[in-house]
Amino acid sequence: MLLLIGCGYLLGMASASGGVTITPDNAFLRYDGIYNPTISSSQAVLSRFDDWVYDDPETLFSTFNAQTQSGAVLRFRTASPNLTVSFAFVGGRDRGLSFAVYQNGQWIVTKSSLVFTLQSAYPGQPVTYQITLPAFHNVAFQNIELDDGMTLLDPADDPSPQSQDGRPILTVFGDSISHGTGQSPLGTQKTYPWMLSLRHHYNLYNLAVGGARTSPSLGTMMQTHPMDVGLLFYGHNDWQVNDLSVFTSRYTTLLTRLRSAHPDAPLYCMTPSHTTKTDPPAGKSVPIEQFRQAIRDEVGNRQTGGDEAIFLLEGPWFINVQNADLFLSDTVHLNNDGATYLGQQLDDYVYQPGYSPDVLTPDALVDLVDEDGDGQGDSTVNAIPGTAQTAHIGERYASASDDKLHRVLLRFALPDRGDRLLIKALLRVSLHSSKSPAGNVSVLHSVTDNAGTIDASYYEKAFQDTGEDILQTTAAERQYHDVDVTSQVLADYANEPDGNAWAVFRCQADGATSQSSATRRYIIGTGNNGLNYPGPHLVLVFRDAFEFTSIMTDAIPENLGITWKSVFGELYSLQTSDDLGAWTPAETNITATPPFNTFTWTLDDSQRKFFRIKLE
Repeated sequence: MLLLIGCGYLLGMASASGGVTITPDNAFLRYDGIYNPTISSSQAVLSRFDDWVYDDPETLFSTFNAQTQSGAVLRFRTASPNLTVSFAFVGGRDRGLSFAVYQNGQWIVTKSSLVFTLQSAYPGQPVTYQITLPAFHNVAFQNIELDDGMTLLDPADDPSPQSQDGRPILTVFGDSISHGTGQSPLGTQKTYPWMLSLRHHYNLYNLAVGGARTSPSLGTMMQTHPMDVGLLFYGHNDWQVNDLSVFTSRYTTLLTRLRSAHPDAPLYCMTPSHTTKTDPPAGKSVPIEQFRQAIRDEVGNRQTGGDEAIFLLEGPWFINVQNADLFLSDTVHLNNDGATYLGQQLDDYVYQPGYSPDVLTPDALVDLVDEDGDGQGDSTVNAIPGTAQTAHIGERYASASDDKLHRVLLRFALPDRGDRLLIKALLRVSLHSSKSPAGNVSVLHSVTDNAGTIDASYYEKAFQDTGEDILQTTAAERQYHDVDVTSQVLADYANEPDGNAWAVFRCQADGATSQSSATRRYIIGTGNNGLNYPGPHLVLVFRDAFEFTSIMTDAIPENLGITWKSVFGELYSLQTSDDLGAWTPAETNITATPPFNTFTWTLDDSQRKFFRIKLE
């Protein structure tokens, strides 16, 4: 050990007049979101891509746009009350500076210069800083200057989820929509991938590039880089070139290479969202819907072939013809509200390893109608199966003789859950519009066998109120809204333990009555007509079954090592029993250390022991 007193510092630190300078090679600096950093004592050049990628013939994007840092974060921990952070422009793309500064997971300030000063929002305490980098400005990190006597602290000392080195890595592949075009200012913090990463505490690696087409070279690059979750959002630029067969081949190749490198990583494939551009492009013949279908077919083929970790997302579920004016900054790119909305919506569909989401669409969507105000069902209007684009909830008045009260019934065929654990179920509907609604829309649940024919009797049939409202009178139009129905779906599974379970919900407007000579209703989308009116979903999130992977003794025979598969962010308790009847907690609040946790138990030779793991 070398002890330096008064004349020097550890590697990555240097004395400065009135302060301490932290150089880029300090061991306690983290360059999140950068797969290929080049670090020296003078600067850190931050490249998202391996050097060879730029010249590879399978790379279909501009180096000029790629040499930027969308998704990248400088992360460190210090108790210094004041600090100055310095970056430098290193050439290339220059579309404005925007550094968002987070302290202990909370946004504090946004800076727009290469050198800026910060003050701790938590004086006298260690603070974890996350500084997001500009999305379209090529910068290199220079140094941090701390107050005299201060230093960087090990980031591992911060137990909060957003600061841990072991966070699941979310890698995003895409074009300018995912890169951040359209948001203002052009900083990582405004992009939808960042919004998504915050909600699940992902460590974001954004490989999207403005102008990119599907690039198989990235599948090759990922052979040597970590990825826990992949999100692919390609298609708009491929559609502009309009060669469907080439796009399909490249998309297939990219997926094949990603799956080869990361056989267990969930891959989420999103079809192109809505665009107001001419469809098909001028002088071309293939509409964008065929590019969406190519992605659907590829994902479907892989699912049929046994890939249980690939999932389809429809871009028009979130950005469609109904809300384009709300969420687009131009013909295709997201504005600030659009990026926020997409990031929030994807939170309900994109999950880390250990979880598997099933997105169900209703096998029946029926408009139940009371035509004469007697509180009984008189007729039904089928939207699914059927072609109706919308369904009504509440009173719909046309004339004194045409004053009807509508309720909507949704039925979903539940998948076989096997030994998976259902941890969340969300019922989601897309509100198209509303007109003077009399009250909120409540959700009721049927606890009877629901596999039979649906008729008008379901209007007054006994349902149990969930106590939750899926739509409020102030609900934003042309957006999805949801309600938690986990306990109801668990009951449905319990009612049909041998499979063939169904979940049936009825949505009705509180306070709405017929014969009031007024239209007071909500209109929801059904999902018909090419996703222009997105339909209801039941999103089921399953957790893989707990599994002991090993039970071993070490050099001391009395020590028993118990190992199980774990998932980031979870807490466990280890329980013991002598007879499989009464269980006693042996250890609680065990923090997950994925992919495995190991707990050592000291055996008592006089007793036998049974063990089980519970999710807290």
